[in-house]
Amino acid sequence: MRNRLYSLSLVLCLAPSLNSLVLAETGSDGLYFDIDRMKWRDSSGICHTCTAGNGFPIPVIKDGFYFDPNDKKWHGPDSGDICHTCTPRNGFPTPQIPEITPDIRTLERVCHNPNSPCTIDGWSFQANDLTFSYTALERMSRHYSRPFYAILLKSIKVKIVDDPTKDCGSGISEKKRLATQKLFPRRKVFTSTFGCLGAGVWYSNTNNKYDFLAVYAGETMREAKKVLKKVKATGRFKRANIRSMQVVVDTTH
Repeated sequence: MRNRLYSLSLVLCLAPSLNSLVLAETGSDGLYFDIDRMKWRDSSGICHTCTAGNGFPIPVIKDGFYFDPNDKKWHGPDSGDICHTCTPRNGFPTPQIPEITPDIRTLERVCHNPNSPCTIDGWSFQANDLTFSYTALERMSRHYSRPFYAILLKSIKVKIVDDPTKDCGSGISEKKRLATQKLFPRRKVFTSTFGCLGAGVWYSNTNNKYDFLAVYAGETMREAKKVLKKVKATGRFKRANIRSMQVVVDTTH
């Protein structure tokens, strides 16, 4: 996925069936902005990495016109040309676009003891999250833990749950995670929730089209290999493999 937003002043059209703004630039990633849910999407569902910090700011829509956060101009709904009459006097004020701070590399170690999770003021980790501590989160930022190794035990295709009123239970179940945790009492077993609407915790160097079950495996490859050997010895996870990653606490949603 490109780490930038194609200028919305390229080729845009309104998709009546989706009531959404569609990026129609030839050879693009097939991404479009869903006006109903105010989220960037692709053919498989919501793009959770398409955040303002990644170069995908939210356009502002008014009467079919849209405000491009990149050039800070209002554009017409049909041609995509700059609307020179769309001024504050004519009812088109300049929206306030929040400032995006850089990614924050906290270098904080993850809290791998399942019986002693860490906390961050103003943030609620879930039971399935691998946690780390930090003084205070910045708005519209992604906060990265210190890198570590994990053993990926299982993965399943993501089923997007984009309705905030529904329980996000389409990924790997908490029951499955807790059962696996009993096999590794001193190492946190955690799961990703890429299919959840606005998932606030995710993991670097992983595929957001799949949710996974993993166990913490240390900060060195030597330790990770020892953990992998123990995992294989259970006979339950034949496709287990080592993955370097970071916990990311994401406040850009």
